[in-house]
Amino acid sequence: MKQKILSGSLRLALVVGVLGLVSVPPLRAQDDTAEKKDEPVAVEQPAVSRTPSAESGDEDEGHDRPRGSDVVMVGNDFVLKEDEVAKDVVVVSGSATINGRVEGDLVVVGGLAKVSGRVDGEMTVVLGSATLEPNSEIKRDVTVIGGTLTRAPGSKIGGTPHVVSRFGILPKFESLQTYLVHGLMQARPIAPQVGWVWIVVGICLLVYLLIAVLFPHPIQACVDTLEKRPVSSFFMGVLLFVLIAPLTILLVVSVVGIAVIPFLFCAMVVAFLFGKVAVYRFAGTQLGRQFNLPTFQLPLVAFLVGALIFCLLYTIPLLGFLVWCAIIPFGMGAATLAAFGGLRREGNGKATLAPAVAGTAAVSAPASSGPPVMQSAPSPTEFISMPRAGFWLRTCATVLDVLLFVFVLIVTGPKVLLFWFVYHVAMWAWKGTTVGGIVFGIKLVRTDGRAVDVGVALVRAAAAIFSALVLGLGFFWAGWNREKQSWHDKIAGTVMVKVPRGVPLL
Repeated sequence: MKQKILSGSLRLALVVGVLGLVSVPPLRAQDDTAEKKDEPVAVEQPAVSRTPSAESGDEDEGHDRPRGSDVVMVGNDFVLKEDEVAKDVVVVSGSATINGRVEGDLVVVGGLAKVSGRVDGEMTVVLGSATLEPNSEIKRDVTVIGGTLTRAPGSKIGGTPHVVSRFGILPKFESLQTYLVHGLMQARPIAPQVGWVWIVVGICLLVYLLIAVLFPHPIQACVDTLEKRPVSSFFMGVLLFVLIAPLTILLVVSVVGIAVIPFLFCAMVVAFLFGKVAVYRFAGTQLGRQFNLPTFQLPLVAFLVGALIFCLLYTIPLLGFLVWCAIIPFGMGAATLAAFGGLRREGNGKATLAPAVAGTAAVSAPASSGPPVMQSAPSPTEFISMPRAGFWLRTCATVLDVLLFVFVLIVTGPKVLLFWFVYHVAMWAWKGTTVGGIVFGIKLVRTDGRAVDVGVALVRAAAAIFSALVLGLGFFWAGWNREKQSWHDKIAGTVMVKVPRGVPLL
């Protein structure tokens, strides 16, 4: 598409639509007849000028013809009569009917454009359709994005017509225009007048319901966090939104951190979904407690009741937008705090060695008290019986490795992702762990009890690429699987275990 699409008038229309400006006050007509005191000046439409009489002809160079004024309309329709002249015309969330003459450009966003007169500049319609009546004339290009262009016989286009269709994906512009007027412009997420909005709401509720059914324990942890630490949850959610941009920039600058960005945004999406479910369920539970209704306190019933309450709130102008914006940091903050709480419990859990190792240590322990003696490194078979390292513990170890590797790359200069691959293969084959794993006390072992060699490390590192390609689902699998195995763990036949304190990893 040519750069003409983003003309000055189109940029003006988009700025006006984003800022949500109201219609500008009508300007006073510039016609000489409007100066007379005995003739009232119309105020329903923005001021336009009257064209010269037919006797004077249609000469573009005539200096006596009065100039038109700019017209900007938001949320209202605009009609330019046959004997009127306007300069640039911009209509947002409304339709434009041009029977007279537009000296500049005509831009319509989210509405219909019907021209039976003349436009001396360009005509641009976004999320709407354009109709050119017989004897209409557009001096320059005509651009229609997300709609159709209908030309009657006898209509003229001096430039080139450009039409970018919806490809059958986007909703019809009439419904989108209705949502802009009755939804976004009234600051509410749900516009009851628009049918497709309720379809979207139904799909979202179905997704939330599946999450509530499939992950009851994480949702319960988020609800408990909301009940015990509501203020901390809110500020944690705000902190997430504040830090996400600089953290992303840091990862992009480091180059090697680019591989972490998809996982970061996947984690944000998971926190958003789990947080919304937790907020809905928390609201339903609190309502059941206030009115002493035990049925409302059941997990799924509480979720459905809370979702219904918030959907009703979303339909209220202004309040709906405020409520929608408020529950997002509450929910995401609660999900983050609950995840860190689970990580803390997982890290503080007392990992024990295999019974054989414990028995050997008990027999060999001296009867007299004295300084603790560090245990010798267990064999690979003994490592297998140790507790599994969960998703969050492994994630924190990986983040620490990423930060360390970013620092090394900034100092040394090379920015090659191959070093990240070689680093993990070498560390896994050497000691079965990385620097982050040493800090958090986790170790990679094989499920058959044998030591991790270079071949197994290579297979696991290569399979990790596959786990990353599916939006990181292979990594998240370690949080859902009973054995705490990711996809690349299953392929390589490995598992991450928590090593007890005092057991050397190097």
